[in-house]
Amino acid sequence: MKIKGLIQLSIQQSFLEACQNSDILKCAMLISIYKNEILQEPPFIFKCVALGDVRTLLLMLNNGLNPNLCDFEGISLLSLCSQLDKSDEAGVLLDFGADSISH
Repeated sequence: MKIKGLIQLSIQQSFLEACQNSDILKCAMLISIYKNEILQEPPFIFKCVALGDVRTLLLMLNNGLNPNLCDFEGISLLSLCSQLDKSDEAGVLLDFGADSISH
């Protein structure tokens, strides 16, 4: 179990670095291989959206990310994008059916 957790952390770290560097090809490769490890934890997904760009978000949404995902405090991805002044990302979330009513 400990090794599995370390591997997942390594995969997530690689994905975060790719997001931060806008390396969409690396993001696509990692998500195609490790979709479950990348798209399962809200805090991690919020970091990716905060660090990434609109292409990263599109990639995650096209691979099953819920556009209405909320963190443990009830903050939605749409609210996060609004707080970070990421209007392009907010528009993409709305296009994918994000609920515009804040929770």
